[in-house]
Amino acid sequence: LEVGSQWSVEATLVGFNAAISACEVCREWQHALHILGACSVHKFKPDVVTCSATISACQMGGQPEYALELLAQMRKRYL
Repeated sequence: LEVGSQWSVEATLVGFNAAISACEVCREWQHALHILGACSVHKFKPDVVTCSATISACQMGGQPEYALELLAQMRKRYL
């Protein structure tokens, strides 16, 4: 991610978690899922914060079925 010509931002798991949390607040569940996928591209293993925020974003976005499916997948993969 590059901002302007003089500044660059290094991708970190904390940054991904913050972005997913912002999606949760704005009820942007699809963006949260996209960012979760981007974690893998950048070789980050989602942690409890990542998983919780993504599940919550789905729930807050009116997608409880995605939240439940994501919870089941994350239990198998990450937790």
